[in-house]
Amino acid sequence: MKATLEQFPSINPNPVLSVEKDGTVLYSNRAGETLLYEWGVGIGEKLPSCIGDFVQRVISRNSPEKMEVKVGKRIYLVAFHPLPEEGRVNIYGFDISDQKELEEKLRIKEKQNDVLYKIGKISLKYESLQTFMDESLELIASILEQEYCKIMELMPDGKFLLRAGIGWKPEFVGKNIVEGEKGSQAGYTLLSRGPVIVDDFEEENRFKKPEILKIHGVASGASVIIGSMGKIYGVLVVNSTKKEVYIRRYLLSQFSGFFDCTSSRTQKNRRSP
Repeated sequence: MKATLEQFPSINPNPVLSVEKDGTVLYSNRAGETLLYEWGVGIGEKLPSCIGDFVQRVISRNSPEKMEVKVGKRIYLVAFHPLPEEGRVNIYGFDISDQKELEEKLRIKEKQNDVLYKIGKISLKYESLQTFMDESLELIASILEQEYCKIMELMPDGKFLLRAGIGWKPEFVGKNIVEGEKGSQAGYTLLSRGPVIVDDFEEENRFKKPEILKIHGVASGASVIIGSMGKIYGVLVVNSTKKEVYIRRYLLSQFSGFFDCTSSRTQKNRRSP
């Protein structure tokens, strides 16, 4: 057995492990230590029951199986190959993080195209700007899988009115006003002239956290300008009670696209009921 284990490539950049049928770890190369750390075991120790049961099933069926394991920000495809005659299973891990991110981007892009199509239909269906915004925000919140979504209308005095929103308490929509410039995320978005991301408001020092966000337990957010710099309607903002890493930073570059086809409409009907 020892000679067999020594044949494993210790410098393999991908995780390689060998375990007994009872789940005891016999071998791990350096890359495999990442998986062992995630599972909370070391060489000579038994894998947690959820993984150990998986190993036993692979042995009993004499059939390879796979699972995905998330370690921090990385995702591994872990393949279990049985060696029943030796009473053990070899485990091989492959980092598929980039592939999973690409799949997620494609999934989001597909959903985005669907939403843009639906927003286009809504813009033709409703004459009321308010109804149009409400329906559009429902779709945007859905595709971005966020709890809160809102349109902050830029007022003549430089402050912002929560003109339409999803998830917010009814008494705030159409009434809540926040400061411009560094007094709010909306104001700072206008100042920066580009997308603004807040992964954690507790660590944010670029602008203030308005009271409405504290009341709703908001922890993170992302925002973009609605309209062109010459004809700004306001700011589109999404928020979450979770501390997010917006990749989804990729997504943010797509936000303004939701209203590209509507900027002229929002200007034309800016004061429509």
